[in-house]
Amino acid sequence: MNLTKFKKLLEEERIKVINEISKIDESVNSLPDYDISEDFEEAEVMNNKLDNFKLKDDLEEVLKDVDLALSKMKKGKYGICENCKNNIELKRLEMYPFARYCMECMSKFENES
Repeated sequence: MNLTKFKKLLEEERIKVINEISKIDESVNSLPDYDISEDFEEAEVMNNKLDNFKLKDDLEEVLKDVDLALSKMKKGKYGICENCKNNIELKRLEMYPFARYCMECMSKFENES
């Protein structure tokens, strides 16, 4: 496995996610603060803020996964499924370089939920 390629992908993903989080922070900070009321415009602003907070939470989870993958790489454990300890498929890592599980384990988890 070409770790240099995956390290570059992870570092690029990390920068992209950090930039997206910064944009969300700027967007949320630029929205006016309203108290909850019946005014449609105020409710829409509140909904936008909530949507942005959810997106930010999701991006922060991706950032944690990226950082974890980079840490695993340093320890020589990159590309190993956290569940079954088998190698994660190369195609999966190419699509999701921060993948924590192989396809089989991920499918099991998705079917359980």
